[in-house]
Amino acid sequence: MQKDEFAKLYKTACEADESTRLVKFKDDMLHLLIEGGEARVKYMHPKTLAPHPKNRKVVWRKIFEKGTKIISVGVSLAQCGPDKAVAFEEHPVNRQFGKQHVELCKSSPHYALYTDADAVEAGTVGCGHWNQMLACIIDKRPVPSEFASKLCEPGHPNLDAERLCRDQPALRGLLHRGLETTVIKHSIESGYPQLPSIFQKALNVEHHIGEGIYYDCCYCGDDNDNGNDDDDVNANDNDNDNEEGDEDDCHF
Repeated sequence: MQKDEFAKLYKTACEADESTRLVKFKDDMLHLLIEGGEARVKYMHPKTLAPHPKNRKVVWRKIFEKGTKIISVGVSLAQCGPDKAVAFEEHPVNRQFGKQHVELCKSSPHYALYTDADAVEAGTVGCGHWNQMLACIIDKRPVPSEFASKLCEPGHPNLDAERLCRDQPALRGLLHRGLETTVIKHSIESGYPQLPSIFQKALNVEHHIGEGIYYDCCYCGDDNDNGNDDDDVNANDNDNDNEEGDEDDCHF
């Protein structure tokens, strides 16, 4: 890896805010990591990934909210590729990612069944909600009542992979082999400890840009729209975030 160039990008990104080309810094650093053999792109089974502790907590309500939206509009592999699905290798000794997530998953039946911390290989900073939704489907977890009408058939309160995959072969593939993920070596995080936070922040920016484009396409063509709906949406999102201590990681 071109260490001097990477170190310069890292230093600049540490000092940058969300309006200062943060997404470009993220893309450039990922390119250098992959080119230098410090990261590689591979398929990661959903149950081998847990949220990275430096990422904000992934909560069950947002997992089902985002998962329901994706399944409703149609699963697309292109929407969460390795440029957005990013993870850091688990610490080889303390197994921090796995241990923390095993404890979180004990708190509600709406989380996936994580019982073995040693099975977790990496911690996500991008596409974490979607990956956890895939894990919930694999484990046939009970669906919260507010999402049941879109995810379940009457009388069947749990996630059913066969039903959900019936007309979505892409989803079946994700449940079998997982997301194509850029996995960064643990040694890189040790040397550049702010990198997970930088990548998470950059992926948030991409997510909000995508939301803005979607909103413009769907709503801004109405001459009678006074713009207040957008404020209402943001206000509702903030209420949910404050209530749950939630994360916003990339589009998924």
